[in-house]
Amino acid sequence: MISPKLLVTIVLASCCVSWPALGGGDDLKQLKLQFDIATKIIAQDRQLAGFGIGDSPEEIDALESEWVLSTEWLSASQSSQSSTDENRIKAALHNLDPHLDAQVLTLEPDLYLIGLSRGEIGTVFSLRKFGSGFVSDWNIRRATAREVQHFPILAAWKAKASTEECRAKESDQAWMQCGPLYPMAMGQLPRDQKGRLRFYVDAGVAETAGGSIGYRLSIWTWDSNRAIPQFSKSYAQSIEISPKPRLQGSDLHVPAKNEFTNFFLCDGCDDPQTDLIIRIEPEGIRDLGNISEKPELGALDLLISRVANRRPTADLAARDVSAKIAAVVNEARDTLASFHDADKNYFSLGLLDEDGVESDPAAPGNVLLCFLTDSMSSPLLFTLVPRQKGYFFSKVRDLGGLDTSDKLCSK
Repeated sequence: MISPKLLVTIVLASCCVSWPALGGGDDLKQLKLQFDIATKIIAQDRQLAGFGIGDSPEEIDALESEWVLSTEWLSASQSSQSSTDENRIKAALHNLDPHLDAQVLTLEPDLYLIGLSRGEIGTVFSLRKFGSGFVSDWNIRRATAREVQHFPILAAWKAKASTEECRAKESDQAWMQCGPLYPMAMGQLPRDQKGRLRFYVDAGVAETAGGSIGYRLSIWTWDSNRAIPQFSKSYAQSIEISPKPRLQGSDLHVPAKNEFTNFFLCDGCDDPQTDLIIRIEPEGIRDLGNISEKPELGALDLLISRVANRRPTADLAARDVSAKIAAVVNEARDTLASFHDADKNYFSLGLLDEDGVESDPAAPGNVLLCFLTDSMSSPLLFTLVPRQKGYFFSKVRDLGGLDTSDKLCSK
């Protein structure tokens, strides 16, 4: 009897074989048997079920085998068909394993993109009509070393990136290359100047707990029989919001949770939101930054950065405003320094508690911003004067000791 480990090795050795001529019952039964063995190896670690795999080589090989066998099964099951479609593809994968979740994007007639996941472990691959059958030419986890060098987050699709060991790494760069990832949305984009197909894949990062989800967005060009990465970006979103990207003209809008340099939102908070804007041009892809629901907070974040790094602020704020922010920054630094194990290079004003924005009733056109974090002793009320680009902070008022029950700074 062949051991599961040896069987996995045999399966991996044949991972590049396509099945255009298959489709018989015996072939499918053999693929199903191999798939079930790989799945059982993964399922042995119940604690990680659906959110990752253990660190053993057997589990890494088994996950890779499961993905390979899924593509082989799909190719073989469709080989007797003169054509296929989204419903047939989903039905075939359901017959392999009813716990598989499949998304299908038709790139053009007889060319499909399949996003496959079990729980929060997934992959993406192609299916193409070839002769009398179907083949899978490409999958997202086989990005080349050069492609990963340019777009490091693509490494998170690989089987070894789904292990506990990978997630235990501490550096931000290492974390960005860890998964598992699972496809959340896929969509077609305008063709490039050479007439080649383009598409995006938006993937979630597996999380067992928490109020926010990390996302990994990538944009690809289809060239002959493979996809070539053109762009990638990471962002976060509240677990309560499904951030499906939307194409408006030539711009791809991606709803995201606002992230700041000098303070942060609570884990489950979904306000304020921002739209990441990615320009899809015939010549290539451009990141246009973001449009926030509360640009006033972004302007304040920039001002705090200037103050914290002792850079000029005259173009952003009045002198007394900068002085007040400097006092808040120094107080936060003193607090952080009191912790013996604190990173001396780390700075933050902490969790955002108040961020109310409204028009200034005393000066129409100006804006009032209430700001309070958990490191501050009292809220600050800023007056912002809109400019052609951004805002100028003209006034600040410390609301410490004041009754704000009916005012902007009270939730």
